[in-house]
Order: sequence, then C-alpha cells, then structure tokens
Amino acid sequence: MKQQNPKTTVMLSSVVLMVLFLTASASAGLWDDYMVDRYVGGDTEVVVKVEPPEGSPWINALGIGGAVNVSWTEVSGATSYEVQRLIEGGNWDDYQIIEVESRTYTDYNVIPGQKYYYWVRGKNMAGTGPWSLSAWAKVQWSWSFWSFSSFSF
Repeated sequence: MKQQNPKTTVMLSSVVLMVLFLTASASAGLWDDYMVDRYVGGDTEVVVKVEPPEGSPWINALGIGGAVNVSWTEVSGATSYEVQRLIEGGNWDDYQIIEVESRTYTDYNVIPGQKYYYWVRGKNMAGTGPWSLSAWAKVQWSWSFWSFSSFSF
C-alpha cells in the first residue's frame, strides 16, 4: 500500500477549504468590493482576491496644435484607465468616457477656442477607482503669417 505525505494532504485540504470558503463568500455577496479569480494548475486551485484600483491620479491637460494631450500619474492596481471629457457649458448628458491602456490620451476631436474638462480613474477586472480632480485645456486658434520681401539693387 502506498503511503501519503500527511503535510501535502493537509495543505491541499486547506487550499480546497479556502477555495470553498471564498467561493461561498463571493456567492453570498460578502465581497461586494472584490473580484475572486481562480487559477487551476495540476491538482491545485489557487484563489486570488483582486481589489479595485486605489486612489486617483494627478492629471494634466495641455492644448497643443489642434489637440488636447491628457496625461496622468499611475494608479496602483489599475490595468487600464477611463478618461471622462466634458465641454465647458455642456450638459452632463453629453459627457464622453474613453477607455485607454496607457497613461496618456490625445483628444483630436476638439474645436479651437472651446474649453474641455477631463477626469481620469483607474480600472481593473474588479472595478474602477475614484475619479481624479479635473484638468482643463483650451486649444487656441493658430495663425500663420508669411511675409515676402523683394529687394532690388
């Protein structure tokens, strides 16, 4: 008869009990702010608790050359970001949310002379973090002046 290693059996039993507990807790709605994800490898199942991103980023918006460049600081736990845009004087029904993978966004859909407000928040599979404070930018009209002179001697 083959003997089993009691430490391995106890550890696997503990993992299985933890998985059952976490699954029951998640099913019962006890973890409303968390996402439970499972990874299965061989005979072992590992449960990972994923929390929504914490904190909000510092944000900067700059109108340059017919576009607004929005950049922000990294948010711990974020795998992507949501950028919210509102036109000055606009209705909150007209706001737009754009999801991006990087920490920058360039808004080419702007009208010179119009002021745009931006907010950013981190996002992952468990949910979204809090919105940042607002940043605004205005794209100025650009003018080109060409001057030609002729000299004769």
